Amino acid sequence: MIAILSLHDEMISPPTDEEKAEAKRWVKKQVCEAWENGYLSVDGTTFNLFQKPGHHGETFFDRKSNYSLSAQITTLPHNLKIVDYGLGHTGSVHDLSAFCDTAIYQTPEKFFTAGEWLWGDSAYPVSPTCVLPFKRVPNQALTRQQRHFNYHLSRVQIRSKHAIGLLKIRFQSLKELCIQINCSQQIDYAISWIRCCFILHNFIIRIEGQDHNSRNNINRDWQLELDELLADGIEDVGDDNGKDMPVNLP
Repeated sequence: MIAILSLHDEMISPPTDEEKAEAKRWVKKQVCEAWENGYLSVDGTTFNLFQKPGHHGETFFDRKSNYSLSAQITTLPHNLKIVDYGLGHTGSVHDLSAFCDTAIYQTPEKFFTAGEWLWGDSAYPVSPTCVLPFKRVPNQALTRQQRHFNYHLSRVQIRSKHAIGLLKIRFQSLKELCIQINCSQQIDYAISWIRCCFILHNFIIRIEGQDHNSRNNINRDWQLELDELLADGIEDVGDDNGKDMPVNLP
């Protein structure tokens, strides 16, 4: 783990100008030229623990009735590379609170120039660098234009779920961490384990290059994992509980 963690800053960092350009070309192709500056996507996920922690265990209990650690993951949509993340919060913490502790929220100038932004779902704060879908209000449907906007936004934002699905398929331990947490040092160990998976995820992308995300490399298990993720949290991204949401990889 120490050797892998030593590669952290090399493997996970704000995107280069070349990576920005590639991501913007992808967004332009998927949606439209006017949206190409929205070249990043963010989403939250949880990493389940195999048992209730003995160290403040109730704080790990999440909305899905699991004990877990939460993460915020910001990715490039064209290749699913992780460029920023937040780790350390327990599963009970809301995405908004966890996101406020990330580098991309606290120091956006490291990731964005004027007019650039990332896409999020309705859990995130609206800001000049974070664009969200329209959210329905009680007893009022979205307009046709709002549904249209949300659908096309989801074509980019869904890539965060693709990245999370791919991460959990590659590193099966992330589906259920078999790490006992009875003290703060064991929390640190679990976080380091997850961080190693993030580093290796980006390392694989670097080695495989543009071929890593081809349909030929996506097996049936990966698609099933993606379907499970979408069914679990799709209401946050599209409209009408995701019925207009793009599901399969582009």
